[in-house]
Amino acid sequence: MIAYHGTHNDFKEFKKDKIYSGEGVAKRGYGFNFTMDQDVAIHYFNCSGKDDGYLIKASIPDREYLLNLDETIENCLPNISLYDLALELGEKNGVVLDDFFDSAAEDEGVSMSYSDNRAQEMFERFVTDGTDSEALNELVEWSPEYDWSVFRKYLNEAVGFEFDKNCSTGEDLYDHISQMLGGTEKTASFLSDLNIKGTYGLENLSKIEDSISVVVFQPDDVSILDRKDIKFKNEKKSKNKMRR
Repeated sequence: MIAYHGTHNDFKEFKKDKIYSGEGVAKRGYGFNFTMDQDVAIHYFNCSGKDDGYLIKASIPDREYLLNLDETIENCLPNISLYDLALELGEKNGVVLDDFFDSAAEDEGVSMSYSDNRAQEMFERFVTDGTDSEALNELVEWSPEYDWSVFRKYLNEAVGFEFDKNCSTGEDLYDHISQMLGGTEKTASFLSDLNIKGTYGLENLSKIEDSISVVVFQPDDVSILDRKDIKFKNEKKSKNKMRR
């Protein structure tokens, strides 16, 4: 995917130690900021107040590898289910969620009226939606002797399990993970390990029309294709001023 980056800094490759040093100040999270619109990239250069700068054209990961900040939580992840994300987040916090399911399945009083597949389905539903009372009730019927209150406690500590209550969009989910892990840099590393290479979404700008903004987590996922010299341009006086 082709994207653009406007800057007054003279460089020929993106480096991690330069994150938070640009005009956008990585305001959409830890990583390298790009836009799909050349004019928006030039706008960010103009924000620097410098006379000279560069418009960088780059190849970045396709959207199938990016977390969609604007999409619903059910559809925002590119290549991993919300349940698998919860498993990984739990393990990151020292809790192996599958162990709870295995422990409940060992209950001698497990109901034969529920298949293992049905129980697993309800388990996954409850992991990703802690307010799903139907799923919890079926789990209790399936394994009545198991202490599901203990599971709820560990689940909350491990993943902040009420995704549906705390999150409605990909942006909410990203913020939620950041809170769980203690910052956007750790979130970028965590998501990178899951082959999620960045985020994208519609950015609301005050001076120019909305544009798709992309944040790429790792420098190895960015290839500079072209770099053009640009000059400071007063956007307010421009005859071709972009729409608000």
